[in-house]
Amino acid sequence: MAAIDIRYPHNTTQADARDRAKRIIDRFIERRREHIKTVDWSADGNRVEADGRGFNGVFLVTDAKVVITMKLSFLLKPMKNRIETGLLKKLQEEFGPRAA
Repeated sequence: MAAIDIRYPHNTTQADARDRAKRIIDRFIERRREHIKTVDWSADGNRVEADGRGFNGVFLVTDAKVVITMKLSFLLKPMKNRIETGLLKKLQEEFGPRAA
């Protein structure tokens, strides 16, 4: 199994970061609905767990960073770099260049 581990610092409030992260997740769900089995949001909205065809992952928003961890199945392993690059691109679009 291939793993993705992204820790993307941000310079905004946790509430704003949560809203931005939610936009990324909502767009993913909208575009890839057929590949997603479950999406579970925590009560405070700062953590999302998703399970789908060939992947499971966690999207966590803290006061200083966005953390994405994913496990990809053997079949998705060849696409790991493409998936990771796409996630980083979406994070940069929402949060701007990586904060120091």
